Amino acid sequence: RQQGYPIRISTDSWTHASKFSYDQIDTVTIAITGYTGSDPTLVVPQMINPYYEVTIIAPSAFRGSNTIQQAYLPDSLTCIKESAFEDCNKLKMVHIPGSVHSIDANAFAQCYQLRQVYLNEGIKEIHNFAFADCINLTSLYLPQSLEYIDPEAFNGCARLTLIVKEGSFAHQYCLNTGRTHIV
Repeated sequence: RQQGYPIRISTDSWTHASKFSYDQIDTVTIAITGYTGSDPTLVVPQMINPYYEVTIIAPSAFRGSNTIQQAYLPDSLTCIKESAFEDCNKLKMVHIPGSVHSIDANAFAQCYQLRQVYLNEGIKEIHNFAFADCINLTSLYLPQSLEYIDPEAFNGCARLTLIVKEGSFAHQYCLNTGRTHIV
């Protein structure tokens, strides 16, 4: 079974902003708006410089990337905005921590090579077309913490089998939409 799990990629708690563009949200938090690095493994830091916590991946931040193959998102993240990773044609794996409450519309749409998505307990919402047309995504564990899944969240994912806990909101979603699932 494919289930989410905590992961640490680096012992660094913060990084300099040289590979990331960002917008300051308030005096202590920022939204990542882009990436200029060439590393196929994207590790979004929890902090940019020692002062700003990364809480949002902004709309279209990594959209259309031809570089990113793996993405590890920080425990400080609360939202992945619309189209953040849309059409990342080499993206194969993404780790989404439980601190993320919302995966917005088209966040990972048309990531045709996406095969592994790790969703951790804590995630509350998956919006319309969030994983649309991820044709190589074959199984996905949906955490019990989910409270909303748009009926079109997995549109075009014909080979996808969802792994759910019996009696959970995700289980009811599968029953209501006819999605292939395993309890």
